[in-house]
Amino acid sequence: MTLGVPTLCFPPVSADGTKVVDAFRRYRVLWPDQYGLARGKYLTAQAAKRGTTFSSAVFMQGYDHNLYTVEVALRSEGLPDLDARCPLGEARPGWEPHTGIVLADLYYGGEPYPVSPRHALREAVREWEDVGIEPQLGVGISGYVMQAGKKGEWEPIATPSAYLYGTGALADPSGLLYETMATAESCDIAIESVNADIDSPQFEIVLPFDDALRTIDNLFLLRELAREMAAERDLKITFLAKPIPDRAGNSMHMGLRLVDQKADNRLHDPQAPDGLSSMARTTIGGILRHHEALTVLCAPTVNSYKRLRAGEIIGVRPTWGYDHRFATVRVPPGRGAQTTLQHRLADGSANPYLVATGLLQAARLGDKSRLNPGTCLNDQRDGDDADDPAAPETLQQAVDALQDDRELAAAIGPSLVDNFCQIKAIEWDNFVDAEPRWADKIDQFSPWEAQTYLPFH
Repeated sequence: MTLGVPTLCFPPVSADGTKVVDAFRRYRVLWPDQYGLARGKYLTAQAAKRGTTFSSAVFMQGYDHNLYTVEVALRSEGLPDLDARCPLGEARPGWEPHTGIVLADLYYGGEPYPVSPRHALREAVREWEDVGIEPQLGVGISGYVMQAGKKGEWEPIATPSAYLYGTGALADPSGLLYETMATAESCDIAIESVNADIDSPQFEIVLPFDDALRTIDNLFLLRELAREMAAERDLKITFLAKPIPDRAGNSMHMGLRLVDQKADNRLHDPQAPDGLSSMARTTIGGILRHHEALTVLCAPTVNSYKRLRAGEIIGVRPTWGYDHRFATVRVPPGRGAQTTLQHRLADGSANPYLVATGLLQAARLGDKSRLNPGTCLNDQRDGDDADDPAAPETLQQAVDALQDDRELAAAIGPSLVDNFCQIKAIEWDNFVDAEPRWADKIDQFSPWEAQTYLPFH
């Protein structure tokens, strides 16, 4: 099989000469698990109409494929099935011939499955819609292109002529990013831009603003597409936070806009000196209030905490600023319909559904409580934020922070948070068991990280 611009449709006529109903021979039914990985099945067109099932064991499984005793929001014995409903009317062309892609929703006992990350994002969107606001998201994600070394390890490809905002064959000698962009367009995955990023061989892909669920669905599919196209070239594109110790690492910057029923951006106030509305300030306040709890959703691997260091172009402390890339919440200079809050904590390996859910819920809680975001970073003197709580320093500390933030955990969904935190705590324990001297090797990319994360991120 060759990936690339897909053959979109099933042959248009049946044996009796009438048009067929199904646009595709088969459907690839996908949904995100707790890690943001694409679980799914290939189904015939007829089977896809009936929907399918998946074992709840998925939500008990670690990266090592072992099943662990964790909360799965249903009876624990027997690993019962979850129902996957396949809305074929929302199918889009896949990147494999004659294959449509459907993003499924998970149900158990006739109700939406509460551990499902996609369901959690739907709920976060609905709660904003209940107050007359449509949340819109735009995302920029970065990744490194790697090749197999002589000993089978993954190493960066050579791009000596690449530089920040580079394009073309010198920046992308394999053509991977250019072809990924072209294929994504044919699969109805909106991409705004692709370019070389700050490190070599690192690339940034930006998705335009759309309604929150559509944007995150697009990012979910884009990561899968890019990884599969890389694999076909015997390459790997990794979105892992810091797979190359001496380079900056991969980010997932998520931009937020809040639009009312009149299509006005409620983050903008033309009467305010800085153009920011009171809603902009209170939503910033909520994001910063829940900064520590959000960290495990935004930085979900052991490797993530090698990126979260003071001095990096990341919001390690709960700060905000006007066009300030060292702030957690950057407010880009555009105003009016373009007024945006850009959250800069997450890395490229994060589950985008959980990042978006956490961000929307923290913002909503801030607006509901009318939280003040405090002084912006532009107006602070050096050391002013020294007493502010920084992001947790390890995965276990980040798990504890989310569990301790009962307000945010309740908003996201208690069953989902319990499941995620329990599986992540086990992940941390497995790392410590494998790397007991991990604290002495904090600036290294350990064999455990390479084995555990690189196959998936």
